[in-house]
Amino acid sequence: MANSEALLARVADHSGRELVVAGDLEASARGAAMLAAIAPGVDAEPLEVPASERSIQPSADDDTRTAARARHHAAIDAARQVAGA
Repeated sequence: MANSEALLARVADHSGRELVVAGDLEASARGAAMLAAIAPGVDAEPLEVPASERSIQPSADDDTRTAARARHHAAIDAARQVAGA
């Protein structure tokens, strides 16, 4: 996800929040591995976290964000009806 500027911009616009992109593209995998090592009692030392390389600012205004969220919710409702949920 961190490599897709378009996806990051979309998430920032949809959430209305700044996204801080991790400096390490494998940060999630490293964190999961650390948690997996700690759970059974293995003495895992915290890994050094690289500094963030960039941030993505939302560019959508409130009206655009509200309309996008309404379309998103309508699509989810339609999918649930098709699925019989």
